[in-house]
Amino acid sequence: MARPKRNAPKYAERHEVETATDQMRNTDLECRDLQHTWAYVTTTHIVRLRYYRQLHVCQRCGTERTRELSETGHIYQSTYAYPDGYQIKGLGRIAGEAKDAVRLAAIKRQNVNAVRGKAKDEDMPRFKATRDDVT
Repeated sequence: MARPKRNAPKYAERHEVETATDQMRNTDLECRDLQHTWAYVTTTHIVRLRYYRQLHVCQRCGTERTRELSETGHIYQSTYAYPDGYQIKGLGRIAGEAKDAVRLAAIKRQNVNAVRGKAKDEDMPRFKATRDDVT
């Protein structure tokens, strides 16, 4: 049996995320679902060391991203500074079914229009697998 990798990232379980979403702000859920809406803040060219440092901020949740790029545009590194409450201590990375739980929580906080009664053609999903299951 293979041993787990040292320092392997912890991944959140769906039930952990479902509980955690109750304490997340709407903006945090939206960014975790839709990704951040980055806006440029500043760019500095460190000529002597031949690289650029860019600062972006998410217009929705306030997360800050610092990118360091070569003079040819290659990204060396990106680092993030999250606002209080964005990360939940001990939760781990959110992927797979846990990410599905985030999307569902974000959707349920929106103004959702429920369609009841017999489905019309325009109500049918656009992806084939589900269309075959419904008809």
